[in-house]
Amino acid sequence: MTGIRADTLIMMSLEALIDLLKAVLMSPEVIIVTVVVVLYASVVNYIVRYRKKARRPPAKRRAEKPAPASEKPAEEKDEEKEEEAEEAEEDDEESPPAAAKKRPQRAPKLKTKR
Repeated sequence: MTGIRADTLIMMSLEALIDLLKAVLMSPEVIIVTVVVVLYASVVNYIVRYRKKARRPPAKRRAEKPAPASEKPAEEKDEEKEEEAEEAEEDDEESPPAAAKKRPQRAPKLKTKR
């Protein structure tokens, strides 16, 4: 059985192999192609991961606050509070239970990727 034999006289030495690899890797063509491929991969990665930001409406200028109304005497405030409390109690007696008034809550909408 004859097989392929390695001829030790024709084989390259380790030092010659290292010199050849240095010459190939330091050639301008290999360096330029490597830089172009890295930049291309970076641009593709940026495009794939890009998320468009939602536009915000322009900020509206706030109008000046109206001047505070003249203060009512403390007695009138107390009377108004008592009247409001009485009206609220009357409304509670006439209206259906609070549980029946409440609407069922909706589940929040989930953002989907497009």
